[in-house]
Amino acid sequence: KLFWEHSSLYSGVGGKAMNRLLGIIQMNPKSVTRDEWSHDDEEKYGIGKVRSLQKFFDTYGIHTETQTVEQHLCRFVGKKMQKEFKPHLRKDRMGINYDTITFKFKDPAPDEKPLPLNGPRG
Repeated sequence: KLFWEHSSLYSGVGGKAMNRLLGIIQMNPKSVTRDEWSHDDEEKYGIGKVRSLQKFFDTYGIHTETQTVEQHLCRFVGKKMQKEFKPHLRKDRMGINYDTITFKFKDPAPDEKPLPLNGPRG
């Protein structure tokens, strides 16, 4: 059986999971306090310390104040992204040095409606 076929066994888990996710990335509404979501293994599976959340949000076009994102990020991912970020690879070969990145993704086609997440219809 698939996960959603057992959804009745997990009543209320979706909301708790969303509160946890939003809490870890510091986007919970002010009405949700830290004691309202699970912090289990947060240090192990959380956001890490390589870059700040704000740096990540700025780099990838996530606007926390309006809870919106720049569309069409997939058009950047791939060769364009590699060309932009490769010069910023860490000397220790442990990923990207975000301290040296000034790039901020902006929607390359703001007047074009994005496709639905599950692909084109029709």
